[in-house]
Order: sequence, then C-alpha cells, then structure tokens
Amino acid sequence: MVDRPLRRQIHLTGKHVLPSQCGRCSVTNKTVLKKLLVSSSISQAFVLADVAVRASSGKFCLPAECQSCAWTGQRFHPDDLKNCTLTGLLVHSEFLTKQNSRLRPLFEILNDVNRSADGKDYPILEGALAQRMDGMKAKIVSGATSPTKTALAVCAEVKLLLGLKTKHVGFIFSPHSRKIVGKVAQGKCTKQGWFEIN
Repeated sequence: MVDRPLRRQIHLTGKHVLPSQCGRCSVTNKTVLKKLLVSSSISQAFVLADVAVRASSGKFCLPAECQSCAWTGQRFHPDDLKNCTLTGLLVHSEFLTKQNSRLRPLFEILNDVNRSADGKDYPILEGALAQRMDGMKAKIVSGATSPTKTALAVCAEVKLLLGLKTKHVGFIFSPHSRKIVGKVAQGKCTKQGWFEIN
C-alpha cells in the first residue's frame, strides 16, 4: 500500500498515481501519465500526444516549433517542409515534385508550353513583377491558386531584346501583402517543356 502523500492526482482522469508514473506536458503544464506523453524530435520536450504536431514520419514537435508552408500558410512539423528549388520557399513536401523539389502547381503552369497570354492586363501582378525585375514589362500567362487561397502561383512572359527573345518566369504572389514572396524562377519554353535559366 502506498502512502497518500506519495501519490499524485493527475489531470484528465483525476486518479491518484505514483509520482514516478507521471510527467508534465510542456505545452499545457498538466501533470499526466507518462504513457500519454510524446517527445519532441526538435527540443526533446515532453508534450501530450493530442497537443503535439505529428510529422508524416511519425515524429512529433510542439505547436510552437512548427513552421509555415509558403503555399498554404498552414503550420507543419519542420520535417515535412522542404525548400522549393524554384522559389526558395519552404513548402510542404506533398506539394513538391519528387524530382528537383519544385512547387508542383508552379512548375505545371510553367511547363504548359501550349498556353499563351490571354491579352488581359493584370496590373497588380505585373507591377509586382516589374518591381522585382528592374522595371521589365511582362504579360501574365496563367496562374494557380493554393488550396487555402493564401498564395497564387503565376507564370508570366517577358520580352527581351526589343521583343525578339521571350523568357517565361514563375513566382508566388501573396494576395494579402500584394507582393511576390521568394525568388522569381526564370526560364524558357521549348517543345520539351520549360527549362530554368539563370
């Protein structure tokens, strides 16, 4: 029989157990059974499994240790995010191509070699691009909206050498800030698809 002073009341169940069977959640500060806690793969802090954020690999982290996906704006375990090689932005791996880690929606519109500008003006997008490309004028060709509508992938056509040469660029635009986030990917379209150039 265990003396009552050696026992501790735990949250969630209200039962009294031995202190050695208890642990404290670093997020809620509640004392709970150790078996209900998981360890953060980043800080090794203990946290309730229900409060922790789980990576696709099964690892956990604290909510405060999550990072934002630039494409959806949602927060994820850092292990699930990778840099998009086109924009340099952190993006959830489900939205990246397996080869070269490119943001799939952006690469798909850049790679659509049969699409051309519709002739319409998109002053906000064109102005944001001109600001990033030393005043170079461009025509918007196509776009794709993120699932959360917090970002827009855009493909634009830029004329060089008095219109004799054409370059296709891709970028991510934030409707909230009305600015381009990350770098502008620059390339050219051929019959085989879009190829990045520096």
